[in-house]
Amino acid sequence: PLETGGLVDLQSLLYAWVYNSTGAFSLPAPDEIPRCECNDTETGRMTEDFRRCNPSSVLLQVLTPHWSTSGLAALGFPFQGCLGRLSGLFPVSLREVPFPTPAYTKDTFATIVESVFGLFFTLLFLWPMTRIMKSLTEDKEGRINEVMKMMGLPAEAIALGWYVTYGVLWLLPSILIPLLCGTTVFQHSNKFIIFLFFWLFGVCVLSLCSLLAVFFERAKTASVVGALLFFLLYFPYVFVGQ
Repeated sequence: PLETGGLVDLQSLLYAWVYNSTGAFSLPAPDEIPRCECNDTETGRMTEDFRRCNPSSVLLQVLTPHWSTSGLAALGFPFQGCLGRLSGLFPVSLREVPFPTPAYTKDTFATIVESVFGLFFTLLFLWPMTRIMKSLTEDKEGRINEVMKMMGLPAEAIALGWYVTYGVLWLLPSILIPLLCGTTVFQHSNKFIIFLFFWLFGVCVLSLCSLLAVFFERAKTASVVGALLFFLLYFPYVFVGQ
């Protein structure tokens, strides 16, 4: 390990890691690194062991930059500050560098269609959304949930049945979309992430339909108004995206 001589500030360690990992810079020899020493209260000599020094003077020394000695000299301390003492060893031209980022492939098609993909995505789910709204409201009209509860079926089982049913139904399109579009539209994307995105969005559509179905008593009205609300909910995304 390098003999840094006391406290090492985080900025200096970050610089050292970046320069050593990129090969742009290497740490100097241990004897060239500025030491952080304080005045020993017993012997009066300079030491790197902060436990043998006055705590107040150590705190002042640690918080004082290495390149600034006027404040300590004015208080009668014949030593330099410790903060940022390793930063002065790095070349000024290399001290501020962009953080390295991994290379990526620019998707021209995604850049072109990103403004209309959300609208297409919303229109794609309009028809399934109307069917779910109609089914949920028809259950309310026929009092099917109440009959099942009278027979001893808990409400949690009814809700779980809806999610299991449509969760299985959403599996087919969620699997087909990555398979059919994996080499064209989503060629630079992880296929599992695409599958998970479409499947979870379908489950979220069911949750939205369950919320909206509470406010309707007729199935036809619920399917039409629900589809309209689902379409209108796309436009806040347009304003937020801009």
